[in-house]
Amino acid sequence: MRRSICSFIFSVLVLVLCVQACDFFLREYDIKVINDTDFEFEVYIDDIYQFSLDPGSTATIGRVKSGSHALEARVRDRIVADRIVDLDSNMKWTVYVDTYDIKVINDTDYELSIYLDNVFQFELGVWDTATIAGVSGGVYAIDARSDGRIIADRVLTVDKDINWTIYQGD
Repeated sequence: MRRSICSFIFSVLVLVLCVQACDFFLREYDIKVINDTDFEFEVYIDDIYQFSLDPGSTATIGRVKSGSHALEARVRDRIVADRIVDLDSNMKWTVYVDTYDIKVINDTDYELSIYLDNVFQFELGVWDTATIAGVSGGVYAIDARSDGRIIADRVLTVDKDINWTIYQGD
């Protein structure tokens, strides 16, 4: 009799531990994503698309199972922010990207058109200066054109504010 009571108690304890372990692995949580950038991006979890998020917006990835997950914010397949999380409670993920300024200085006798990654930025007068503000960190091609012809070009690694001076001989 004593042996069957001990066996019964042992079985109940094992069952309770199994239920608790299963409960832990089956728990689901919410991840609130906050877009604190000035651009729209797409949110992925474990390489699965979730939603697009406009600047200043918030959305929630719901019912995410506990455990390790990879979060990514992407703009046209380029990862702009990522994070690995061990999820064991509801959480917030604020996506922000540092931005920098590129100051362009025209030390030539030409009126210039400035392009960043082949996208027109502004006209720059002779001996004039202007700034491309709020550029996210990364690698960019920049060029200065006069009458459709490239006068000067550079590849910039933007990880701080940059001054680019275009000289007469460039």
